[in-house]
Amino acid sequence: MPKVYQAYYKDGEGRWKTNKASRTLILAEARKVAKERGVQVDVDILEIEKPSFKYFVECMNGRKPNSRTHLCSFVPRESVVAEDKDGNPVRRWKVKKV
Repeated sequence: MPKVYQAYYKDGEGRWKTNKASRTLILAEARKVAKERGVQVDVDILEIEKPSFKYFVECMNGRKPNSRTHLCSFVPRESVVAEDKDGNPVRRWKVKKV
Protein backbone atom coordinates (compact mmCIF):
# COMPACT_ATOMS: atom_id res chain seq x y z
CA MET A 1 0.00 0.00 0.00
CA PRO A 2 1.31 3.46 -0.84
CA LYS A 3 2.14 5.81 2.02
CA VAL A 4 1.42 9.51 2.25
CA TYR A 5 2.92 11.68 4.97
CA GLN A 6 0.80 14.44 6.51
CA ALA A 7 1.99 17.32 8.70
CA TYR A 8 -0.47 19.52 10.56
CA TYR A 9 -0.91 21.96 13.43
CA LYS A 10 -3.81 23.88 14.90
CA ASP A 11 -3.63 27.43 16.25
CA GLY A 12 -5.98 30.33 16.91
CA GLU A 13 -6.16 31.29 13.24
CA GLY A 14 -7.22 27.86 12.01
CA ARG A 15 -5.69 24.59 10.94
CA TRP A 16 -2.68 24.13 8.65
CA LYS A 17 -2.18 20.83 6.85
CA THR A 18 0.11 19.59 4.08
CA ASN A 19 0.73 16.22 2.42
CA LYS A 20 3.80 14.83 0.69
CA ALA A 21 4.84 11.43 -0.66
CA SER A 22 8.44 11.92 0.52
CA ARG A 23 9.27 11.43 4.20
CA THR A 24 12.37 13.62 4.02
CA LEU A 25 10.51 16.56 2.45
CA ILE A 26 7.63 16.47 4.92
CA LEU A 27 9.97 16.31 7.94
CA ALA A 28 11.99 19.27 6.64
CA GLU A 29 8.85 21.32 6.00
CA ALA A 30 7.36 20.44 9.42
CA ARG A 31 10.58 21.44 11.21
CA LYS A 32 10.69 24.73 9.29
CA VAL A 33 7.09 25.60 10.20
CA ALA A 34 7.67 24.74 13.87
CA LYS A 35 10.74 27.01 13.95
CA GLU A 36 8.93 29.91 12.30
CA ARG A 37 5.53 29.70 14.02
CA GLY A 38 6.47 28.31 17.45
CA VAL A 39 3.70 25.69 17.48
CA GLN A 40 3.73 21.90 17.84
CA VAL A 41 3.63 20.24 14.42
CA ASP A 42 2.51 16.60 14.21
CA VAL A 43 3.51 14.25 11.38
CA ASP A 44 1.44 11.15 10.55
CA ILE A 45 1.77 8.29 8.07
CA LEU A 46 -1.38 7.56 6.07
CA GLU A 47 -1.63 4.23 4.27
CA ILE A 48 -3.99 4.33 1.32
CA GLU A 49 -5.13 1.71 -1.14
CA LYS A 50 -4.09 1.68 -4.75
CA PRO A 51 -6.12 4.29 -6.60
CA SER A 52 -9.18 2.91 -8.35
CA PHE A 53 -12.53 4.34 -9.34
CA LYS A 54 -14.27 2.48 -6.51
CA TYR A 55 -11.77 3.85 -3.95
CA PHE A 56 -12.26 7.44 -5.20
CA VAL A 57 -16.05 7.10 -4.92
CA GLU A 58 -15.70 5.76 -1.35
CA CYS A 59 -13.38 8.67 -0.45
CA MET A 60 -15.84 11.17 -1.87
CA ASN A 61 -18.53 9.61 0.33
CA GLY A 62 -16.44 10.22 3.47
CA ARG A 63 -14.18 7.18 3.80
CA LYS A 64 -10.96 7.80 5.69
CA PRO A 65 -7.53 6.20 5.06
CA ASN A 66 -7.11 2.58 6.16
CA SER A 67 -4.63 3.46 8.88
CA ARG A 68 -3.07 6.56 10.41
CA THR A 69 0.18 6.08 12.33
CA HIS A 70 1.84 8.87 14.30
CA LEU A 71 5.43 9.34 13.10
CA CYS A 72 6.74 12.22 15.23
CA SER A 73 6.10 15.73 16.51
CA PHE A 74 8.20 18.89 16.50
CA VAL A 75 7.80 20.71 19.81
CA PRO A 76 9.16 24.26 20.33
CA ARG A 77 11.34 24.60 23.44
CA GLU A 78 12.59 28.18 23.59
CA SER A 79 12.92 31.13 21.27
CA VAL A 80 15.97 33.08 20.15
CA VAL A 81 16.22 36.30 18.19
CA ALA A 82 18.16 36.01 14.92
CA GLU A 83 18.71 38.36 12.01
CA ASP A 84 17.31 37.76 8.54
CA LYS A 85 19.02 38.70 5.25
CA ASP A 86 18.19 42.39 5.66
CA GLY A 87 19.45 42.56 9.25
CA ASN A 88 15.99 42.73 10.83
CA PRO A 89 15.51 40.84 14.11
CA VAL A 90 13.31 37.76 13.71
CA ARG A 91 12.14 35.36 16.43
CA ARG A 92 13.12 31.75 15.77
CA TRP A 93 12.25 28.77 17.94
CA LYS A 94 14.49 25.90 18.97
CA VAL A 95 12.67 22.71 18.08
CA LYS A 96 12.86 19.25 19.63
CA LYS A 97 11.77 16.17 17.67
CA VAL A 98 9.60 13.92 19.84
